[in-house]
Amino acid sequence: MKLLKSRRLRSLKKKYLGLLVNHVVLKYNLPKLIPVSCDVLGPPKGVYYQMKDWIQKWGKDVEWVKVHPKTQYEPILPKTIENLSSWITMENCDFSWPETSVTVIPKGRVYEYRRRGYILTPDQHIIEDHSNQPLYHHPFIPNPEQRAYDSLYSIFLKPKLTPVRKIAGQVAVVHANSWENYSHWCFDILPKLQILKEAGYDWKNLEKIVVPDIQFAFQRESLDLLGIRPEQCLTLSRGQHIQADQLIVPSMVSPIGQTPEWAVDFLRENLLSNTKNLTNIYPEKIYISRSKCKYRLVLNEAEIFNYLEELGYQKIYLEDLSVEQQILTFYHAKWIVSPHGAGLTNLVYCQPGATIIEFFSPRFACPTYYLLSIPVHLNYYYLFGEGPQHDNPTDYILELDKPGSGYQDILLNPDKLKETLSLAVRGRHIVSHGLDSDTAGTRKAIPEYLPRAAEYSRGKPLELGFHLD
Repeated sequence: MKLLKSRRLRSLKKKYLGLLVNHVVLKYNLPKLIPVSCDVLGPPKGVYYQMKDWIQKWGKDVEWVKVHPKTQYEPILPKTIENLSSWITMENCDFSWPETSVTVIPKGRVYEYRRRGYILTPDQHIIEDHSNQPLYHHPFIPNPEQRAYDSLYSIFLKPKLTPVRKIAGQVAVVHANSWENYSHWCFDILPKLQILKEAGYDWKNLEKIVVPDIQFAFQRESLDLLGIRPEQCLTLSRGQHIQADQLIVPSMVSPIGQTPEWAVDFLRENLLSNTKNLTNIYPEKIYISRSKCKYRLVLNEAEIFNYLEELGYQKIYLEDLSVEQQILTFYHAKWIVSPHGAGLTNLVYCQPGATIIEFFSPRFACPTYYLLSIPVHLNYYYLFGEGPQHDNPTDYILELDKPGSGYQDILLNPDKLKETLSLAVRGRHIVSHGLDSDTAGTRKAIPEYLPRAAEYSRGKPLELGFHLD
């Protein structure tokens, strides 16, 4: 324990010393004093905080295409037996999906450092809002301050960049934070392909696409489902530095954890519709187990699942399934009970009206999948495990910034789960989430997979025709 505390203290000292040095370096624009390229000596020359800042200063013709406008959406409160105010506050929150765009940067670069992909301009500046370092905003933090991750400017401590690999022609960049996580891969990276397509750069026709290092099966499987060939991919592994004649850069999809409706449609239309309709018999009621994971375990899972099994639930280990099998498992599921985890990314493939009950440890609650339930049109419920909770609602979101947060194991009260299931049974119907029939009609259905969703998209409520036994 003393060793861990000592390591933690050294880590904090290093972090804050680095932040102080970075602050001084940027405040006084010290890199610009170095008279040679950062390929020879020194870090990048500075930062443009937004792409439009560089375009304005560059003063030359730059191809920039607006793709999606900023869109407000109307949330509803999640359903729970808990004290709702213990988690969220809706006051002064900006519930919106941001504008997206594509910019073509002549002689643009992408540089990998500490698992991030930095976009560099011809004048060797980082473009912050396109460089895998989005400022961490969240709709549950009223009037959020702009907070960058602690490693944002650590690149300015480098004595020089690694040698650059120059590539002729056009190269698109599809990269984002935390790419090794299934949820961030699906929601923050893959939808960038749709941004490119709507700007006129169909991913199937692009000769080269920069993607994060391919280390996991889900990455290759999802790219295969999208029809992206291995020879198209330039993997941005550690220290890679790539320059293209024309670097095609899509903007970030959205703030972390806020998946836009257009991204939901993209995943459903391009991954769900490309799955082979396997002949497996998929259960309608599933419990997602984390017992094979290293953290966020359900301490009394045997007791919890014994109860659920009596109700007809089947236990699912997502790590044992391919991406295609996960997609189809969630597509056919009508009731899902699960601890919080990246596996719930697959909720995006559920049919409208499915019910999800998500549970958290008492001092950690991430609203990613509640927010996802809005564009997917799911009935969302949540509850906490046993233990003291935060007094301030925003502390749950601020907890996300803390190292190791969300890793705590969960002790779930069976009576609270029973009460939540009872609440869900009483309220089983498709909820429009405050959308009228005209707005709901923007939801796109996939005929071969969602024949009944088409009825909902016309504003007609559906009777699901099932009940909790």
